[in-house]
Amino acid sequence: MRIVGNNPELSRQIMATADGAISAAGKPVIVNADGTASQVSGSATLTSENYIGTSAYAVADGAKVLVNTQGTVDDNVVAPEAITYNSQSFSIASQDATPEEVRFKPDGTKFYILGFTNDTVYQYAMSTPWDVSTASYESKSFSVSSQEGNPQAFAINSDGTKFYVGGQTDTVYQYNLSSAYDASTGSYASKSFSTGTQISGVPWGIDINDDGDKMYVIGSDGGVFQYTLSTPFDASTASYASKTLDTSSQTSGTTSLTLSSDGASLYVLSNGDDRIYKYTLSTPFDLATASYSGIYFTTTSQENTPYGVAIKPDGTQIYITGTQNDSVFQYSLSTSLTAGQTYYVQADGTFGTSADSPSVTAGTAISATELIVKG
Repeated sequence: MRIVGNNPELSRQIMATADGAISAAGKPVIVNADGTASQVSGSATLTSENYIGTSAYAVADGAKVLVNTQGTVDDNVVAPEAITYNSQSFSIASQDATPEEVRFKPDGTKFYILGFTNDTVYQYAMSTPWDVSTASYESKSFSVSSQEGNPQAFAINSDGTKFYVGGQTDTVYQYNLSSAYDASTGSYASKSFSTGTQISGVPWGIDINDDGDKMYVIGSDGGVFQYTLSTPFDASTASYASKTLDTSSQTSGTTSLTLSSDGASLYVLSNGDDRIYKYTLSTPFDLATASYSGIYFTTTSQENTPYGVAIKPDGTQIYITGTQNDSVFQYSLSTSLTAGQTYYVQADGTFGTSADSPSVTAGTAISATELIVKG
């Protein structure tokens, strides 16, 4: 165990028996009335008296666990995911006054906007990949009005040869691009799939995994539904996988969704409260295993009517668009601690920078990876 300074009194550890598995090092730990230790969770009663520190390692139910207590340095802390605006944006107002969705080419050199006002997909280039402040309109577009006069959802496949649009006809329509990632070469593929049986309302967001065998659709009521494509990237072969996620306990007025490239994280955008919510999938790409992470970010300072969300494949940046400012805004995602910042244990067992109720002080960060426990 590391000692803070030269005072051995600051190096304190206790050994306890785990009541329930502790899934990872650096998790907040409380002591129960019977003397056992357990990981803080939403069902735990968290107080400043029973919070004893953080686990030194993961353990199984009933095993002994070493707990880093007050004054020790925890270098395994599970840091909260932080979403911060990095002051980079680009206006698309010259093309459309109602940007509904944003999607990117995997190398970050292009992005696409679905415009509701003109029922059109617009194409933009970035001179610096993934930096929207370097974007310019390429004067390339494609109208979807012949199929959907009120488009709201948009996705593009991994090789840029197909894109998909959904809207108030309760249908996902598929289009072909004869030149990959060139929106001006689009044509309707005469392939579609109705989501009306599952979604109450209309599809507001679509995402498709890189293999093209799974499709995810979200409605305005907060329901997310998973579909299987028996022929990859062919929307006409879709069938409901009987897997769903209800986000209504967190928000209402959901408008978009995007999955991380590894299928372990799902981000849901809501204009009901101008927030991005993160969900974790314990089995990648399996919506039935999704649960709310307790992490959200409010976009109001940039956009109070957000409609579209997208994520960089490596998970380090996230993007939104909306109708208040008709712009694309860029954010950074980080799981590092901020030195000097005080962190709190929330009721659900996550760390955060705000003192929610109930919560207790976990400690103060001394580096990107280290926390002085309750220091």
